[in-house]
Amino acid sequence: MGLFEMLFGRPNIEKLKEKGDLEGLVKALRHNRVVVRQRAASELSNISALVRNLRAAVSLESWIAAKGYAESLGTIRDFPPVEPLITALKDADTEVRRQAASALSYIRDSRAVGPLFAALKDDDKFVREYAVRGLVGVLRLEDQFVLVQDAAWGALVEPLIIMLKEPSECVSVAWALGKIRDPKGVDPLVVALSDQSYVLRKVAAEALGTIGERRAVEPLIAALNDEYRDVRDSAAEALGRIGGPEAERALAEYRAHQK
Repeated sequence: MGLFEMLFGRPNIEKLKEKGDLEGLVKALRHNRVVVRQRAASELSNISALVRNLRAAVSLESWIAAKGYAESLGTIRDFPPVEPLITALKDADTEVRRQAASALSYIRDSRAVGPLFAALKDDDKFVREYAVRGLVGVLRLEDQFVLVQDAAWGALVEPLIIMLKEPSECVSVAWALGKIRDPKGVDPLVVALSDQSYVLRKVAAEALGTIGERRAVEPLIAALNDEYRDVRDSAAEALGRIGGPEAERALAEYRAHQK
């Protein structure tokens, strides 16, 4: 036990949360007791989620939602605490790393890109999943029509392919595979064209068009017969982007039936 704790006791995380003492929670990330670091990281993760929801509410001009989240946040200022959370990603305790990665996945700050890439190699499955979510979130910060050119993002492809099987993540994962434009994403995206979710089928078709591999042409032609118009239109647009005689013939036939 350190001298500070001997004199003043262990930090009361609950009180720090109630007071909106962000600085106190950040300091608690450096406490010598694992349980204190765990609680502090957990509360920072919860706050991160609230802040993201507040921002979303404001962007949607939903005054009621914004007011509710603002009241929940209380007196918290100068958020987010990115650097301390990045440090916590290297904590010896698995739960601390989980909560830090979770918080960073909500914050979506480009400063966390390198550390989140490093976290893709973490021994813990949940830390790796949160790292993937955080990196996908950073991708979304850019204009959706701007392709990622940095080859380093290719390291994210394999983890994304694994997470494509997660129902709650599959749509954003399919979008990210298209954004990164790595040919390794084609086969899993082709499989996604047959998924039960029409939203996933639509996004998978768009991603295949962005990647531009000709081996996606035949599956995309099949998708022109999808029961949902949005999926069919996305497949047609993808075929137009990929091009080639086979794609052009299929598009001509598809457009003729739309008249």
